[in-house]
Amino acid sequence: MIGGALEVLTNTVLAIVLIFGLAAIPGLALARIIDKDSDFRRYLLLSPALGIFILLTLAGLSVLFSGGFSPILLLILVIIANIFAFRYILNTEIAPNNSSKKENETLLKVAITLVLFCSLLPLFLFRVPNGVDWIGFATLTNLYASTGVTELSHPQIVSWTYPPAFPALAAWLQTILDIPASDAVHLLGRLTLLAVILGIGGIAEKWNAGAMTLVATALGFGLFVKAHDSGYPTLAAQTGVIIGIVMTIQNNANNSRLHHAILALVVLMTGIIHPTGSIYLVLLISAGMLFRFRLSKKRDDEAMLAALATLTAAMFVTLYFFSSKMEGMPIHAEYGWQGGFAMLLYNSPILLGLGIWSSWRYKDSLEGGILGLWLLLLWLLTFLHLLSGFEFLAMLTLFSYVLYSMALHAFHIPLALLAGIILSKNARLNLNGSKTSLLVPEWLPRAATAFCLCFLIIGQSAIIALANHQEVLVHSDGDDSILSHLEALPSGSLVYTEQAHWGFIIETPENIHFTSHPILGIMEDESDLQNRATSAMRADDGVALKEMGVNYALTSPMSLLGATLVESRWWRPMAVEDGARLWSMGSHATSGQKGMMSTPSESDCGEGCEWRPDPWREHRWWNHDGISDYRAFLTDGSISWTAELPDNIPIHGGTLELFFDAPEGLHVKFTLEGGLEMNQTTTKGGWQTLILETSPFGEQVNLSIEVSGGGGIWLNPTGLSGRGDRLFDECGVRIHWVEVREFGMMEAPT
Repeated sequence: MIGGALEVLTNTVLAIVLIFGLAAIPGLALARIIDKDSDFRRYLLLSPALGIFILLTLAGLSVLFSGGFSPILLLILVIIANIFAFRYILNTEIAPNNSSKKENETLLKVAITLVLFCSLLPLFLFRVPNGVDWIGFATLTNLYASTGVTELSHPQIVSWTYPPAFPALAAWLQTILDIPASDAVHLLGRLTLLAVILGIGGIAEKWNAGAMTLVATALGFGLFVKAHDSGYPTLAAQTGVIIGIVMTIQNNANNSRLHHAILALVVLMTGIIHPTGSIYLVLLISAGMLFRFRLSKKRDDEAMLAALATLTAAMFVTLYFFSSKMEGMPIHAEYGWQGGFAMLLYNSPILLGLGIWSSWRYKDSLEGGILGLWLLLLWLLTFLHLLSGFEFLAMLTLFSYVLYSMALHAFHIPLALLAGIILSKNARLNLNGSKTSLLVPEWLPRAATAFCLCFLIIGQSAIIALANHQEVLVHSDGDDSILSHLEALPSGSLVYTEQAHWGFIIETPENIHFTSHPILGIMEDESDLQNRATSAMRADDGVALKEMGVNYALTSPMSLLGATLVESRWWRPMAVEDGARLWSMGSHATSGQKGMMSTPSESDCGEGCEWRPDPWREHRWWNHDGISDYRAFLTDGSISWTAELPDNIPIHGGTLELFFDAPEGLHVKFTLEGGLEMNQTTTKGGWQTLILETSPFGEQVNLSIEVSGGGGIWLNPTGLSGRGDRLFDECGVRIHWVEVREFGMMEAPT
């Protein structure tokens, strides 16, 4: 999070008090309604997830019914919910903790403590979330907080159709705590992860397996990776799934019309958090019906009617609002088949093996039978991605986009619950008359606990080490610092920004407008301003840009747009912050080129230098003909090359600026061979530049870069996501390019 340690701690504590404080009573009341036979400890584990589900639902409904976000309206709804929940609790009795569970009490307390630590630690390590999805969520959050709607009307009409619950609740957090949208999204996402993991343990407490189920949860990586990758709304939708599991795995699940009505409502309300949760819930309900039919050979007409009504309503809403936007689009599988290697990778062979074994061994029990069938239905759903490229129903195309990364979040919960059953010595299952033995080898729970501790130590050590690798984040220090210069622009200024993750500006001064916006959900842009401006930028057509009203541009050090603008006859930097630049366009083009860029080739690499793919190559929207998809990577070595200057660049002196990224603590020396010019630095972590000022260039310049202090091994998460080329990586400096420009170019033109 942004700010010092004390500020981060203060905001984290305030967010916990606000979210969990206001969610506690409604969550406890809902837990009591859907499962009247549980004890107080189980209710405490379930209530955070159930309470956050209620807050998310109220936030989403307040937006849908009022047509916009209002923090006052949401506060009123939350107060009303707390009043009704409190009155309900006063009229009910909650059983004390079951004494038979004392043998697992110590392990359960340790597990809960570790869940708290692991869930909240990244808030103190990273100034912004990892991954790239958070940028879109933070954009919607800030729009809700500042305008109440997710649409823009100037300079172009842009609107987003996206489930409103998560960004609306994050906007509420942003408004009350007066924090940046990125912090609000980060906080709510991490608190949601905490609630979901505790909820998994609360489910399993029903059959006396809460402690070992939390142990089993740590044997898989899916939900943790999804949280690390900032897929927060998908994670938040798992709170609805937790409610569905509690309600489905009950002996009296087919005896109450109220039960079916609540379950149908939960399916629909989960959809306004994220549709993945609704899809998983429908499959869970189907698994419950199939199991009961197999057991009794009798149809549960009431449950079937409730499920069909829920499905019909959900499909109608989906078709009406979303599927029409997918007409003519083929089924999409961005990360391939999710039921194969991806499922094995993100859920681990250990958890997968334990879960499948448990589902087969306890297939006749209520718990194992329903969870096992649900796991099977989820796996069958992954076959949709094998149809990638085919065009069938628009609904299937929509589902393929919604479920593009389901290996991360579809299987973790059922596998953890199943594994928790087989790892628990005293699980109390409803065996339905079956004589299945519940005994397990003595060594199995101990081995699982040992693996759990190993995974936690390795995982948290990797997270702590990753905090020193700010270069993997999608935003640099310069990107944040350059925004302060926007306040000096005239009101109504239109700034060109790149259509890439580092080009989206979340929080801006009032009356400053930008050409690019993140694509999230279904985005509708009624103008082609960005495309027209981009064509003019590529052609260096300043006249066309002026006609559009584009007089400024903003570039990130991560972007290749800056390397293009330095060669332009129209653009000059007017502010610079660690490689990020605010550019101004002159009233007329200059007579000649004032700058250029140069980058090494593979043959220039010396000892201690590797030629490696750029981790952001698949995310780049703007390319430069002189820069390839590969970069020189130096751990403890050097690279030298010659930059030929074009004829139209004056040969009198100028400035050389090296663009690179690196972790903290490496030594970089930048030298102009044949001269006395040299500059060196110790890397501070992230994207940086290093500047040399030199006497007349001549027709060419000989550049040399030396790096020392690298070579340390660290776990690079981009190696798992496919963005990087290796998981076990070395600390080193990645060389991007050197910018060559004549003296005086940094002065803004008139």
